[in-house]
Amino acid sequence: MSDTFFYRLVGSVVFLSALAALFVNVQFAWITVFFGAHLFQFTFSKFCLLQKILGKK
Repeated sequence: MSDTFFYRLVGSVVFLSALAALFVNVQFAWITVFFGAHLFQFTFSKFCLLQKILGKK
């Protein structure tokens, strides 16, 4: 799997959770916060749990 797949997956989750927070319930914003925090820590540690779960080395 390429890095593009992971970027698309994370971007889609962030986008959809932002829409859900806007139109369904504001609590969906926590998903956006979680993914944003994960991307921030990735810049320091270069560790991505999603890549490990899906089997990318």
